[in-house]
Amino acid sequence: MGPMEASQIPNEMAPKIPLSWKTPDGWEEIAGTGMRLVTFKGDGVESSIVSLGGAAGGIPSNVIRWMGQINMAVPSESELNAFIESQEKLVSSGKLEMTLINLAQLQGSQPDSVPSMMASMIQLDDTTVFIKMTGTKAAITKNHDEFKDLCNSLQLKNHHE
Repeated sequence: MGPMEASQIPNEMAPKIPLSWKTPDGWEEIAGTGMRLVTFKGDGVESSIVSLGGAAGGIPSNVIRWMGQINMAVPSESELNAFIESQEKLVSSGKLEMTLINLAQLQGSQPDSVPSMMASMIQLDDTTVFIKMTGTKAAITKNHDEFKDLCNSLQLKNHHE
């Protein structure tokens, strides 16, 4: 038997967090299964919001994992940290802080057809939320604003200040 697909993981394993979002214009929203709270299909891209228990390793280790998922060479630790520091920081309408990691920026001279990714993560008390968009380098670049709009729209429902 092969590894479990995300859609086969029982819902009890994914922390339930009361997160709301606004689907970007032109994207189709598909109900989430397993660890996925939701999946979006856009113009040449697929995006998802996934909730995992715990700290989930922090930004640098996740960026390295994401690079592996799209067959990118991992830069030196100092180059990786400089890249992460250079990435756009934002606070959503629900006051959730995140860094937008745009791996297409590291693929400058590669063809537009190579796989690429944009991602961000939100650390909550006992849960980490991952927002990811995958597609070709060209599609990631084209959908940058929609991904940023999705991240900006995130809020916790019934959240008390």
